Amino acid sequence: MSSAGEWESVLRQGIRAQQSSVAFGKAGALLGGSEGAWVLLFNAAQKDEGVYTLQGNKPDVGRRTYLVGFSEKDDAESFVSLLEAETFDPASVSRWSSLQLQAFCETANFDLALVPCGGLLLPPSQNVYDRQASERSS
Repeated sequence: MSSAGEWESVLRQGIRAQQSSVAFGKAGALLGGSEGAWVLLFNAAQKDEGVYTLQGNKPDVGRRTYLVGFSEKDDAESFVSLLEAETFDPASVSRWSSLQLQAFCETANFDLALVPCGGLLLPPSQNVYDRQASERSS
């Protein structure tokens, strides 16, 4: 490979491959026997505490909200840095047990997006605060 365009293409393919390793689905099914996952909290331990989620559309189920969990703390902290670079408010990383994740997802009618060890998740190009989702989960 000699051109910058070819290198960029290979890099983009690698990033897409890493992002495709993120698993989406019901919390119980994805967590299996794991002890839990790391989540991103905004305004932790405050009245307006929030958790990082993603919105997605699946052809067979329609629009879904996904609580984002990371298998490894280092990966979660790296994602916080990416969010802050996109002008997000600072977030803290918190370990939630499998039971806590499942209960939260069930109560809020969310699914889980589980980022495996070394998995890459990039912030979406469009970010919004979903007040309705926040109110449903409280």
